[in-house]
Amino acid sequence: MRAARLALSLAAAAPIAATVAYAGWLRPWHLRWGATPGEAELDIPGDQQVPHPMLEATRAVTVHAPIETVWTWTVQRSYDLGRRHDERLDADGPGSPGPVPHLAVDDTLPTGPGDRFVVLAVDEPRSLALAFGDYSEAGMSLHGVLAVLLYPVEAGTRLVVRTRASFGGRLLSRLYALLFEPGDYLMVRRLLTSIRQRAEEESRRR
Repeated sequence: MRAARLALSLAAAAPIAATVAYAGWLRPWHLRWGATPGEAELDIPGDQQVPHPMLEATRAVTVHAPIETVWTWTVQRSYDLGRRHDERLDADGPGSPGPVPHLAVDDTLPTGPGDRFVVLAVDEPRSLALAFGDYSEAGMSLHGVLAVLLYPVEAGTRLVVRTRASFGGRLLSRLYALLFEPGDYLMVRRLLTSIRQRAEEESRRR
């Protein structure tokens, strides 16, 4: 009986311990993956479009390539950024990117059936802000901005990506926000590492 009560107590405590671990360690880690404290505090074009975000995440990598090369691959990969199950980020072999368009404010970047980004701000080759979501239906709402900042460093280029999103106050929206966070981390990390790999491969061939 005592062993059974202990097992029940441990089972009841496990979700609490998991929640504490996520909120206290895992969540702060993935919301700032790769970014310096200074980068997390930077004002990035597009931030003002979501003034009171429920989610703000800043992630970054160093790319050993010139800023122009990193910009080219950033634009190329932005077309795939919104696809949760997109295979193109990993499927494309080494090589040069396809034709990269000159982006302007209000341009749209298709990211899948019925999905798109809208260009809010662009300063080639340094920054790009893309709006996503902007809908409210069936008890859920989403309004977000994904902003990219590039700046040169001694080793090459720092590539910083920030996600800011609001989900509304309804319960369903808040539950969606809990699912959105880890998915956003996995997608943005995949994007950053893909850009870094392709840009560095191209830079080595030159």
